[in-house]
Amino acid sequence: MWPRARRRCVLVGGRGSASAAAAPIPSNLASHSLSSCLSLFRPTFQRVYEGTFLGRPAIFKQRFPKRYRHPALNARLTSARVKAEARALARARRLGVPAPALLFVDVRSSTLYLEKVGSGLTLKDVLRAADPPAPPARVDALMEGVGRAVAALHDGGMVHGDLTTSNLLIREGPAGGSPPSASSPASEEEVVVIDFGLATNTVAPEDRAVDLFVLERALTAAHSTAAGGGSGQGGGGSSPPPPKHGPAAHCPDALFASVLASYRRHCAGWRPTLSKFAEVRLRGRKRSMVG
Repeated sequence: MWPRARRRCVLVGGRGSASAAAAPIPSNLASHSLSSCLSLFRPTFQRVYEGTFLGRPAIFKQRFPKRYRHPALNARLTSARVKAEARALARARRLGVPAPALLFVDVRSSTLYLEKVGSGLTLKDVLRAADPPAPPARVDALMEGVGRAVAALHDGGMVHGDLTTSNLLIREGPAGGSPPSASSPASEEEVVVIDFGLATNTVAPEDRAVDLFVLERALTAAHSTAAGGGSGQGGGGSSPPPPKHGPAAHCPDALFASVLASYRRHCAGWRPTLSKFAEVRLRGRKRSMVG
């Protein structure tokens, strides 16, 4: 018999698909009907639930079947991807990368049972906080943590594959009391890497450089307003000087520069990676076909 789990029926996963509503919930998770769930997102290939597992807060990450695939092929691919993500997560933790603990793997229902990280606050939430904004000292400390975590992953022969600010959670350290919020002051906080579904084992500088490039693009695209570059917002007159605190002080270029500085300090193989990163930056994430 599979371990029992109780869940609060809340979906907290990614972008939309009509097939999401038709996917079955595994019997060992089901305590409410799907119609009673509060759907926050309509994911393309998985659902993410929040609940408890063996008495501790947990996250349940379930991949559902793709209706356009042959059932046998779908079962084989889904099983392989669930196992691969579980292995990647376990290996990352052995390498010292801050990541959620893997509590259980249910291959039959394609579900991973994961430790719940803090209150679920993401790095995106912190950087986009406006009322009140995150203090610069806190942001600097978090960028240091991002660089350290990516360095540990790369030095261990892994790349994440989807390093975005939504896949970096904030966990309050043992010295903290209440859960962190987007405007919390700098404290004992840890950056936790989640979602290893696209992780691969590789030591190629090209792959590591693409990892960094994806993170840079995520900071630039998701937090471009942090640069204070709203050139088309007002009518006439000169723009006011950028503030020293708040979202406009969190320039994406400065944020990524802090990440790279931390990466250099903590990654033994940073030289070939950053050398290749310059090439990747020029051509985008497409792989070179030469050599």
